This record gives sequence, C-alpha cells and structure tokens, in this order.
Amino acid sequence: MNTNEDFKAFYKKYLKFSIRIAKKMVKDKDLAEDISHDTFYHLFRKLETIDSADETKLRALVEIATARKARDYLKKKHVKTELFYDTADRLDVVDPCADLEELFLESKVKTL
Repeated sequence: MNTNEDFKAFYKKYLKFSIRIAKKMVKDKDLAEDISHDTFYHLFRKLETIDSADETKLRALVEIATARKARDYLKKKHVKTELFYDTADRLDVVDPCADLEELFLESKVKTL
C-alpha cells in the first residue's frame, strides 16, 4: 500500500471481517472492536510492507493478524472478582493475593 487513501479503503473493506473474527474468539462485541482497531493500527504502522495486489493475501493477513491479537488479549485478560454482600460495609482488601472466599466469610461473620 502506498498511500493513506489505500489504507482507508483497506480498513473500510476489512473492518467488519476483523470484528467478526475477534468476536468469535473473545465472545464480546466491544472487546472485539478494540482488538480490530488495534490490529489495524499495527497494520498501519507496517503500511510500506503490505502488498495490496492480491486480495486473497490481504484477507488472510487481516484474519491472521486479528486472530493473533485476540489470542494476545485473551492471554492478558485480567479476571476481576467482585464480591456482593448484603450490608453497605465494604471489604478493604490490602493483599490482592488474599483468599477472597475467606475474607468474604469473615465479613459475613462480623455482620451477623
């Protein structure tokens, strides 16, 4: 690809395709859109190396780049644990590695 206009056309053509691939992998539409935008950002940075002559290769490039980026997101995804309890009191968790079940049970005992 030689110009930004070429990349804009490439982006418009393959964005939905990229989002579909990412959504199949991460099962979340918003995250899939983030992954697709991130994928195209990285492809834009390598604009000079992309050969736009072969449509089959371009489609494969988008597919592979999106799948790799989605796998990276899944590896780095932080799992958030939320505690729900009846009282308005909140737990102050100092140690992020603490046993959350034990902390939860202690808070229930204190409120009883």
